[in-house]
Amino acid sequence: RRRPRPTPGAHQAAVHANLRSCALAGWSYDQTREFADDAERSPSLEWLRTASSDTGRSPLDAAEAERRFARAWWVAVQAAARLPRRPDEAGDDWLGEAAEAAADLLARIEAAGAAHWRRPSGPADRAVLRALAWLMLTSGATEVTADVRRVAVLSGYSKSTAALALGRLLLDGWIETAKEADKAAGIARRVRLAEAHACPADAHHMCACYTPCDQEKDGSDRRRYAAPPGGVRGLLAQLGEAIVHQQAGLWHVLGHHAARTLETIQNRPGITLEDLSTCTGYTAVTTARHVAQTVTLGLVRAEEGAEGIQVSRTARTLYEAGTQVRTASRPAELAAVAAVEVAVARWWRREVEWCQASRAAKRRRGGRAHARQAVIPGVDPHARAYPRHPSAQGRPERGDADHARAFAIEAERIGAAALAVEADQLAQRGEVIDPARLGQHRPGENAMTTTAAA
Repeated sequence: RRRPRPTPGAHQAAVHANLRSCALAGWSYDQTREFADDAERSPSLEWLRTASSDTGRSPLDAAEAERRFARAWWVAVQAAARLPRRPDEAGDDWLGEAAEAAADLLARIEAAGAAHWRRPSGPADRAVLRALAWLMLTSGATEVTADVRRVAVLSGYSKSTAALALGRLLLDGWIETAKEADKAAGIARRVRLAEAHACPADAHHMCACYTPCDQEKDGSDRRRYAAPPGGVRGLLAQLGEAIVHQQAGLWHVLGHHAARTLETIQNRPGITLEDLSTCTGYTAVTTARHVAQTVTLGLVRAEEGAEGIQVSRTARTLYEAGTQVRTASRPAELAAVAAVEVAVARWWRREVEWCQASRAAKRRRGGRAHARQAVIPGVDPHARAYPRHPSAQGRPERGDADHARAFAIEAERIGAAALAVEADQLAQRGEVIDPARLGQHRPGENAMTTTAAA
């Protein structure tokens, strides 16, 4: 580093920062001492070699230089030891509490077996569980807000399907409610991994735990699984790849059961059709149909082998295949719509509060701006009057709420078109589309920073 400025304390601060970096890099006392003695290599450590004087700086005697360095090195080592470990420094076996919960949930999904996920609602349930694991991992919390709009985009389904899947997962014992939703405040239900479960008397119930059920049903056990190799970074990459796979717009045409088949092929290159059917739990006819569909789109290559027909994944991306069936941009559209719906929901809650307020309270607040009035940056955008249809008597803005016009107004205000373009670019690059992270380069315009009610 460069020589510090001649201001009081500048030399000491530069010395501490540099010695702490040396300690974090694993340098020994002797290595750092040799480095500090070299004025050309370490101009920022001048304080360890010289002292201020009337004529500038004069060299320290050997004893004072050694004492000063020993003291500075001890302080730097202590400061380095108190810093939290970064994931890449912690080793493959290190995971935080939230990451451990996410890794455990992924392991439980695999332990449930193919039969659990081959049922009609299986892919949706699995996709929502992966979305919850993503929220745990990226938020660093074991209890996450299950906003159905955000979960729907992460899982690759509509919000109604995601809501149904969350309900099934609660009943099956995968997750439990940590805090109920507060719809008046626009706060969604908070969920966490379930530790106990009472099975309902339902023939369609498929328990997430083996032990509580009197009948034999496929499900996941409750034991803690070993952390995957790679620590947090490895887990984030593994989970991100799964989220990107289930988000692809292609599955809005082929269906998410085909997504399960393709994922198995991708994880087991060269697998035979017979083994593929066993791994996925689908019949031979269904497996052959999924393979034929993906082969037609250039995603899978089928070859005759010694043990029969073997299939492998090609290099073609899901986005390219989605472009062929004209659904590649579907995930981006869902993300942009989710952002607008959250903004409209906030606006509608403010309208309900206004309608419930007394006449005196409304007079104190004063008149509200028109719904179409431009919003000045920094001003509450939802203080405007909610758009309404004309009343039966023909009076403007006095009839029923016009939610369609509110959607159009908020879409223009938050820049939904730009959000859709950003999400589509993420899909092209094979990255996760998280609606809560869209538009972060435009402060104040991200409509998903506060979750809406489930």
